[in-house]
Amino acid sequence: MRNGVCGIWVTIDIAEYVRGSVVSIGTVPPLVELLPSLNSECLELALYILEVLSSIPEGRLALKDCASTIPNVVKLLMRVSEACMQLALSILWAVCMLAPEECTALAVEAGLATKLLLVIQSGCNPELKQ
Repeated sequence: MRNGVCGIWVTIDIAEYVRGSVVSIGTVPPLVELLPSLNSECLELALYILEVLSSIPEGRLALKDCASTIPNVVKLLMRVSEACMQLALSILWAVCMLAPEECTALAVEAGLATKLLLVIQSGCNPELKQ
């Protein structure tokens, strides 16, 4: 099943209008709410989906407007695989760049500064640390 789902998301990755449709039907908030409860395989796929959706303006706005995005994604840092951390950091970057003042304060409040220090001090991939 995972390969079929991944194939669907590769298609969405290519077709921007499809990504916009996925956002417009309201998939972002429920997916963000599920993040803390997902197993590692499902979590990586969910983060990949959110990262793909964060590449379009509507997706970034939906992520920013969801009150759980920053806290839930920050909580995942240092508790998941490097691939998940990279996806999570990419999502946080996209959201924080949309509204730096508002989102940066929320990210700091959620503990992002501490988590980033842990990422930098960890033995993970140097590209991830950058």
